[in-house]
Amino acid sequence: MGRAVSVETNTSAKIPAYLLKLDFGQQLTLEHLEKTKRPLYSSSAQLCHNHETSDILDKILLCTLNFPRKQIGKTMSDCLTMGAQQAFGSAEEKRATTVFIQPSSPVGIGSRINIFAQKEVVGTNPRDFEYSEFQAIDLRIGTILDFKKTSFNSLHLISFSVNLGESMGIKKGVGIISKEVDFDLNLGKQLMVLANLEQTAIEENFNDSEAEVILCSVEGKIFLEPAKKIQDGFRMA
Repeated sequence: MGRAVSVETNTSAKIPAYLLKLDFGQQLTLEHLEKTKRPLYSSSAQLCHNHETSDILDKILLCTLNFPRKQIGKTMSDCLTMGAQQAFGSAEEKRATTVFIQPSSPVGIGSRINIFAQKEVVGTNPRDFEYSEFQAIDLRIGTILDFKKTSFNSLHLISFSVNLGESMGIKKGVGIISKEVDFDLNLGKQLMVLANLEQTAIEENFNDSEAEVILCSVEGKIFLEPAKKIQDGFRMA
């Protein structure tokens, strides 16, 4: 999770985009400064269809950091700012639907999302992630319909139903959340889930043979939601 310190139109990009400067916390800032002589990460984000610069400035955004750096126009992009968009159609049609992803409540910059309610802060960027690996991860936005919870050590294990739109329908999900969380507040909200974890892995890690999707969070306390209302089933890109 990174904070957008500045947002401006990327005039050198072939496809309309904003040039973002992002802060991911002290450790990544120092590492990035040493390697590039610049403290902040740059990202060319194709968010122009549904967002003004003022929508994004000072917001905390979901990003993927560890791709190799990429030249976009005159700008070297240091990370991918993620957005939710319709899963099908042309690249232009997808861009027209894209909105950025934000935390459901304040979160520390540099925090990493996960499915096990772990506290993780990214301290170094190995740039070891291939785009084909990223494409294999199916993260979706869906509306939480209902849930129930049971105790799980110092946490809660929840099972829930989520509407993932016409193409995927209603799925059963499972997740680990902090006992501090009042999950009732998320009923009817659109949240991010991991939709393609292997069934054997779900059974082994969550002891649930029926669940098909996994709730994503930061520390099991903060969840990921679209900045604007979108259609259920939109996919991360």
